[in-house]
Amino acid sequence: MDTQPKIAIDSNLITYLLEAMSPGYDPLSDQLSNERRAMIRIALYIHYKIYVLPTVKAEYNRIPDRMKRLEHEGQTILNTRQWKFDDQRVEERKKDFLLYHKNKEADCRILAEAEYVKMNILLSYDKKFIEKLNLKANGLEIIRPTEYWDRMDVSPMAQPKRRPVPSTPLWQLRWWWRIDGL
Repeated sequence: MDTQPKIAIDSNLITYLLEAMSPGYDPLSDQLSNERRAMIRIALYIHYKIYVLPTVKAEYNRIPDRMKRLEHEGQTILNTRQWKFDDQRVEERKKDFLLYHKNKEADCRILAEAEYVKMNILLSYDKKFIEKLNLKANGLEIIRPTEYWDRMDVSPMAQPKRRPVPSTPLWQLRWWWRIDGL
């Protein structure tokens, strides 16, 4: 039996992750720094995969700024494997979720995809998405990165399972390390 959680991520959190890894990122001047720090830590401290679902991939493929789109496509921390769906079942579940989260087709499709491939966790920072749809999908919870990081209960002296590439700005920084006690 697989005891590792299956975690998917929404498109905004991919952006948070990439922004936190960028050269000019300063957590002290960012009101979302706790979520970005948690996202970085989750990506670096866990030994299992974080998945990007097809609708999330389609969302970032529509980013008009070519460089930002390529940055999203080129990230290597997240798993962008190809999924096989029964599209009719996913669409039916999306419609069910739309009853709770009106006019948010992409959010509801992401949740339906996550449920279909039996994810346990969908990470998101979208408060309305979480409030309206958390625990509506079978066997799936929508939570913020900070909440998931807290649940991981990582020891303050733990070493990350992955390290940033030495050529990246994150390599030189330590704000994301668990040793800071946060």
